[in-house]
Amino acid sequence: MPNGSQVRVAFEAASIGRRWRMWLRFAHTGEWYGLAGQTVAGLVTAGAVVLVWTGLALPWRRFLAWTRRRAARTRPRRAAA
Repeated sequence: MPNGSQVRVAFEAASIGRRWRMWLRFAHTGEWYGLAGQTVAGLVTAGAVVLVWTGLALPWRRFLAWTRRRAARTRPRRAAA
């Protein structure tokens, strides 16, 4: 249909690739197994957030340590009395 109108295709008539995409969409969003699937999807999302947090925290801590070391090197030392 060259005019852009939508065509509804029955599940049985769809290609194997399209069937897989239909099923995997629900698995990806956690809708496949209901509450259990959504719980798993939520846990995976929480894991991704932890990975991002640790990925940002590690270089931030290194940066702070570097600035402290640099500041300690540039301070004049007091003579011992």
